[in-house]
Amino acid sequence: MKDETGGSRWANAYLREVNEGGASIALMTQLEIGSQVVIQGNLGEGRSDVRMDAEVKWCTRGTGGVFNVGLKFAGKSSDQTVEGAGGDGRS
Repeated sequence: MKDETGGSRWANAYLREVNEGGASIALMTQLEIGSQVVIQGNLGEGRSDVRMDAEVKWCTRGTGGVFNVGLKFAGKSSDQTVEGAGGDGRS
């Protein structure tokens, strides 16, 4: 992510669900809908050490200060994002 000055900003997130078009994550930072992020990490079988651009499609506040976020991977033709735990699946 980018901060207000354009510098890189890191946040740790938990992967809830993933498919070819997007992912659902949970983190302690609210993300702005429409913002561009880069996700990096292990996304399941055969997808270790992945780095992908993504767009925030929805962000909802969960319990305990957690935000549930739906991401659409850049360059994917599908407009679907994964419905995650606590999310509403809007796209």
